[in-house]
Amino acid sequence: MALGLSGALTAHAAGTPLKTRFGELKTNDDAELLFQGKVIPPGIILPDASSVIGTYKIEGADVFLIRQVTGGDSCPGLYVFLTVKADSAIATAEFGTCHGEAVTPTQEGQTISFSMTNLEKHGQTRYTYDHGILLEDGKPHR
Repeated sequence: MALGLSGALTAHAAGTPLKTRFGELKTNDDAELLFQGKVIPPGIILPDASSVIGTYKIEGADVFLIRQVTGGDSCPGLYVFLTVKADSAIATAEFGTCHGEAVTPTQEGQTISFSMTNLEKHGQTRYTYDHGILLEDGKPHR
């Protein structure tokens, strides 16, 4: 079940926490998320709470879908899934089609998925996060 951004989840740049069941993740001065004081690879950027698209509870972990700003105006549609457990925080590689439309993820059991417009393919690309594995159109994401 996705939680809304009001109350249950708040985050802002420069040290304001992203709350999880396992404690708070803070950002450094470059808006990179930290776990136990260290940048979470590959360097997840969290400029403000609006970058968190959703948070989910999966198999004893909190999973966040976070929109990245690394693509700038030319590629606004990049995302990462961040999985936080009591002793670790692991992120997927960035993924997305660069299309700037809002995405609407859904959770069914332990799986989160959504589709994005893909102008190169002249259609949709489906992303699925299933038990810690990111799939793109049913195949492991590169």
